[in-house]
Amino acid sequence: THEWISADPQSPDFEAHPLFRHARAVEVSVGPGEVLYLPSMWYHQVRQDDDTIAVNYWYDMSYDSRYVHNRLVADLVGLAGGGG
Repeated sequence: THEWISADPQSPDFEAHPLFRHARAVEVSVGPGEVLYLPSMWYHQVRQDDDTIAVNYWYDMSYDSRYVHNRLVADLVGLAGGGG
């Protein structure tokens, strides 16, 4: 299984996710023929305003040292009571 964040960026539950208070949105508009690259492990939300065909391909998503490091940090934050 893969863990997904359960916070809703449009209406976050700060009690369940207190660190979400520090999150800042970056809004990007992608036009026809354009591509948006998001590095692996980046949290994001997608909204389409028109008919859209979207393709996700996680070519760089491997469970290597980056994944292990991110999981370690998240687990440590959770143990320290900082959420996660």
